[in-house]
Amino acid sequence: MFGLLVPLSIISSGWVIWRSNRVLSWPIQLSTDFKLQQEFHVWRKANYRICVYCSALAEQQHLKTLLQSGNLVQVALAENLAAVSLDYFAEPVFRPGIVSTAEWGNIVLGGDKVGQDIADFAGDPAKHYTITCSTIRSAPELDQMHPKLTIALDPLEGESDMVLNLLLWCAAAVSAIVALVSAGIYVAIGKRPA
Repeated sequence: MFGLLVPLSIISSGWVIWRSNRVLSWPIQLSTDFKLQQEFHVWRKANYRICVYCSALAEQQHLKTLLQSGNLVQVALAENLAAVSLDYFAEPVFRPGIVSTAEWGNIVLGGDKVGQDIADFAGDPAKHYTITCSTIRSAPELDQMHPKLTIALDPLEGESDMVLNLLLWCAAAVSAIVALVSAGIYVAIGKRPA
């Protein structure tokens, strides 16, 4: 029985990782008058984050100044034509000569991407959503970096999945140890003279 728990725990762990890493994304243009409307479903009841990301191979400090003048896009979310409440992130505030954390706002710099976190929302897989994205600030340099509108799990949701994953791996390890010990005892009892 414990031998069966090992592969089941590993399969469950793989499923948790797959469900945490899913991302919905659509290419957008950071040029005036661009508008995207897309229908989608989320894959579990959780908090989700709406972002705009660009592939960034350039020097990121330079790109930060391009992102500091406010949001690049405006988003609206609806479910069956009713507006869905969005929890918007503070936009970056750029004031020459004044250094403050407010100048970072919702800017994301890291790895091979740069962008802005726009808003969070509570998603329900039973609902049918429509997102509308409009470019409100043209950024030709960023537009060349393959910008995408993305919807992914809120990072805090990912942390709870990591804890679940750790528990599944611990269950697999304990099950494997118990199965090996039980098999050893069974073999030892079977070899005893009658």
